[in-house]
Amino acid sequence: QTTLPVALPFFLIMRQSETLKRVDLSENLFAPEAWSCISDLLKVTKIEALSLRGCGAIDQHIVKFAQGLDGNRDLRELNLRANNFRSAAAVEKLLEAITTHIRLAHVDLAENNFPIEVTDAIVMMLNKSDSLRGVHLLANVSALTKQMRLEEELRDTAQPTCICEGIFKRMFRASWQKAVDATKQAHPATGEKTRAFSDADELVLWCARHVPEHSSWQPKIISADDSSPFGAEERRAEPDGVFVNDCWVCRRCRHNNFRWTSPGSGSMPLTDVALLASFRDFEPVFTKRDSSSAKRAIHSKDCLIPPGCNYYLFEFGGKVHVAKDQPSVSLTRVELPAARKEKLMAICRKHCLEKVNVVEHPSLSFTIPEGLGEAQLKERIHSMLGDGMSKRDDGEHLHRLNECFEADWHFVKISELCHKDEENEFKFIARSRYAKVLEAFLTFAGRSDGCFIKQMDVFDFFEEIQLLERDDFLQEEGEPVVASTSLRLTLADVEALVKQATARGDSSTQSAALASHVRTAKNPRTLHKERKEAVKKLREGDAINRAQFLELCIRLCIHLHAHDLMSTKEMFIDFVDNYIDKKLLKPPLSPFPKSFLVTQEMHNVLFENATTLRRLHQAYGKSFGLLITLAQKLRLYDKSFTAKHVRSLFALSKVCPISCQERSAPSLTYEEFTEAIARLALVKRFQRQQSSLLESKKSPLVTGGALLAQSGTLTASAPTLSFGKLSGAARVASLVDKISNIDARQMAQQKSVAFAKCVEKLISLIKERMRELQEGLDALKMAKENRFAKETHEMKPPPTGEQQSGFVLFVGSCVTIVAWLIFGVICC
Repeated sequence: QTTLPVALPFFLIMRQSETLKRVDLSENLFAPEAWSCISDLLKVTKIEALSLRGCGAIDQHIVKFAQGLDGNRDLRELNLRANNFRSAAAVEKLLEAITTHIRLAHVDLAENNFPIEVTDAIVMMLNKSDSLRGVHLLANVSALTKQMRLEEELRDTAQPTCICEGIFKRMFRASWQKAVDATKQAHPATGEKTRAFSDADELVLWCARHVPEHSSWQPKIISADDSSPFGAEERRAEPDGVFVNDCWVCRRCRHNNFRWTSPGSGSMPLTDVALLASFRDFEPVFTKRDSSSAKRAIHSKDCLIPPGCNYYLFEFGGKVHVAKDQPSVSLTRVELPAARKEKLMAICRKHCLEKVNVVEHPSLSFTIPEGLGEAQLKERIHSMLGDGMSKRDDGEHLHRLNECFEADWHFVKISELCHKDEENEFKFIARSRYAKVLEAFLTFAGRSDGCFIKQMDVFDFFEEIQLLERDDFLQEEGEPVVASTSLRLTLADVEALVKQATARGDSSTQSAALASHVRTAKNPRTLHKERKEAVKKLREGDAINRAQFLELCIRLCIHLHAHDLMSTKEMFIDFVDNYIDKKLLKPPLSPFPKSFLVTQEMHNVLFENATTLRRLHQAYGKSFGLLITLAQKLRLYDKSFTAKHVRSLFALSKVCPISCQERSAPSLTYEEFTEAIARLALVKRFQRQQSSLLESKKSPLVTGGALLAQSGTLTASAPTLSFGKLSGAARVASLVDKISNIDARQMAQQKSVAFAKCVEKLISLIKERMRELQEGLDALKMAKENRFAKETHEMKPPPTGEQQSGFVLFVGSCVTIVAWLIFGVICC
């Protein structure tokens, strides 16, 4: 109550000032009215750094503060250390405001008693915020009095008992495993087993998006005592002025690129170039070769350097060098702590150096860089825009399909397939069914050439849609046998259709119309012989591209309905719906809902697992063979999903080039790889479950149109109530239509959520398999090292009896010869 009148004039000055950037209000106990003023002040002020450390903020105060932070757009640094946050709901509102802030880069929330229920909110803040660069958490003094878990309870399957453990299990599993292993060892001095970290330790999380090596979150534990695996030992590893693993915002570090360019910097390095810098305690840090030629080479390293003068050298070929084209100072002007200066002098004396390179970083010039990397920015835009981005992506996909259809239609000899008056209407029908035809083409192109269908492989298409009898020698075990009465084509028909679809020129150069073929009974060996002959004829032909496949489908539908009184468009609709859609496009490859890939739920799943997906893309996205290896490691193979399905899945995931004669790249982009992962996720579901997830079910509600159609019988016995221009029946019909649309949207939402869960389960399975493989490789490596060490230190076996007797005979012969020589000398 007494603080508010004193602080109010200061708040007014802050509100009116245009130049004030940093404000420190620490160790002031503000009244609730003051917190309301601070909340309103945040919405209009231009300050960039605000410290409210130890201000006694309780849950009601922090809720007001979060409301003001939602309207702020300029704050870069926020310090709320040592306050009294206790309610999970209040803390979650604060974390949500921090997550959605567009510029907030550094937040200090340590020494606050956060409940364990906010662990998920903290992880979500770290994964979804595009501006955060450093976060300080935990260090709860009251947690020291809590009973810690014993060593045997520290298992991966156990539920987290503190926030620190929950964060490490979710984001830094390798560090968590390191801590668990450390707890199994006794302390060298006391003999007691160490403990894992707890909420009594301060957890510092930092990342530097502008430095490629530090673009992901990295943890640092500042332990309250020395018994933690991350205690005094880690603190001793970072002396004053040495930056190894710490919050670069607190240390006011900036990015610097160290570069050795030959011949400008000095001689041409023939080995790897290492950087020796004072901020790394002159320990070698290897650089990366950016470019190299016979006369020029560039080696560079991106580092975060602390304020002050930073001294550095380059080492390669067993010698230490000073870069000639970079600033340098004499050794007499070097200002460093005594231990590090002595280490630098020893290096310079050994290699006869009188100067050392220097780069200066004034602390007053420090600014927090803004922005993201290109990949992170693209992922964040997809995640933040949500439905708006989904609609745009869906529109782009439909627009590309339309461009591909127009490019293919230009090569279709439509004048031979339908009447001139029917061309426009038939083109509209073909466009509406083009997506299914394209999916059928990609399914078989992936199994054949990758981009086109070889003519010798086109028989598989006719066999899959059950228009050609499958060769008994190629019949797979357990595959259903189609009755011969439903087959309506022969090998000669297929050969003629393919020749007509792939022929070039006008109608005068085309083959004659297909003759009527009477099917005769043949034994399997005769049919196999004819098939081999037909394949031999087509082997030398050109591969079938996308436009030729579309024309092949049109000619096939005309041939099937040659004796039916149907128009060409009706023939095409019947063929696509009854043959391609029902017999070919079925699980596990089809149908696939591309619209689900651009939903908000799917974007969240992909962004949360972006690190794992990018690592998988680099390892398995370069070719279809690597994708087959991934499917084998995930154990997806069975009778209904084999290597040919993976090849089809690879082709279906790629973006089709607009030109039908252009080949696509042999590798998958990151977006294409995520679609392939989503397609693999559906393979894990049973076919019945997959169909129920993807098929579009009609709403059980009666539509408004149907209700209006029945309104004649309804209003015959009951009077119609009029409200303006709409009758009562029309109003009811409009209401039912709205309810039906809401029900349809809810059903689509449920399906998209189920689809995202399928993908998330597969990614979890991939992480598990990767961990199992890594453990197996580590065990194999350890076994090899142990066997090599055992063989190296093993004693040689004692000599055998034969070896001993041979040695005795050799010594006896030598003694006899020497004795005869002595006797001869004496006689002479």
